Amino acid sequence: MSQRKRCAAAIALWLTFGTGATAHADAVTDWNAVTLRCVQVTVAPNLTPNRGGPPGLMDIALVQAAVHDAIQAIEGRYQPYEYANPARRGAGSPAAAAAAATHGLLARLYGADDPCLVGVADPAITYAGDAGLIAGAEAAAALHALYRPAFATPLDPFLGGMAPGDWRPTQPAFAPGANAYMAYTVPFVLNRASQFRPPPPPPLNSVTYYRDYEEVRRFGGKNGSERTQPQTELANFWSVNFITQWYATLRSIADGHVPDAGDKARMLALAALAAADSQIAVYDTKYHYNLWRPVTAIHEGDADGNDRTVGD
Repeated sequence: MSQRKRCAAAIALWLTFGTGATAHADAVTDWNAVTLRCVQVTVAPNLTPNRGGPPGLMDIALVQAAVHDAIQAIEGRYQPYEYANPARRGAGSPAAAAAAATHGLLARLYGADDPCLVGVADPAITYAGDAGLIAGAEAAAALHALYRPAFATPLDPFLGGMAPGDWRPTQPAFAPGANAYMAYTVPFVLNRASQFRPPPPPPLNSVTYYRDYEEVRRFGGKNGSERTQPQTELANFWSVNFITQWYATLRSIADGHVPDAGDKARMLALAALAAADSQIAVYDTKYHYNLWRPVTAIHEGDADGNDRTVGD
């Protein structure tokens, strides 16, 4: 636990103060910040993000893949994800390509007049005459074709079950299971959503289940838990909006240690594609095993068939 706390504290400091190295912000990281604002953050007059939470990671992946491919169409150093055009080799600046790819794809996803783009400089004006704009626009069009929309599944509305161990809606909203379509969504780089599906959870009557149950019961309670104050503070820190926090960390790493725009774009694309696929895999596992939440498990501890657990 002390090692985890030190790592988390280091990340928190990185987010707050930067890396300590000389930062080199450029169009790639600047436009990633715009992307996070458009996808994940509430922007007035809209009251909700365009695509908040885990589903938004799929939109971010599209944008970062488009930025990578647009720059590589010019530089030709790395394999493209989707878009390539040899005619763009050496034509224009990576900055213009990154800006046009991001702006173009966000406009396609949410509309050119979306509040999140108000006040954002139009790349066509900022980089007027720069041939990199063409690569960016072409990459945005190519990646937009890979958009992962929400859709109805045979599970909807997912209400789980009432048998011991079954997932079920909980207070306060008693809402059906969310984002079931992500379990059926085609991944970006995995062969299939279930490629790395973990083994099943331990049987409810097992000693392993009891140990897991006790750890959560002792440390997870809102009141009267055995958590230390720093542990509670870390949990609260990461509960704010972990997606925007992690991308802020990535930008800090990129600006402090990766001076080349093409390398920054590759780093962010790899991270974004991995993040999106991780959530597709998570939802595949969630709906495959249908395991109840800890809050349900602990409320139902006297009815789970395990003589060791005590309901709370």
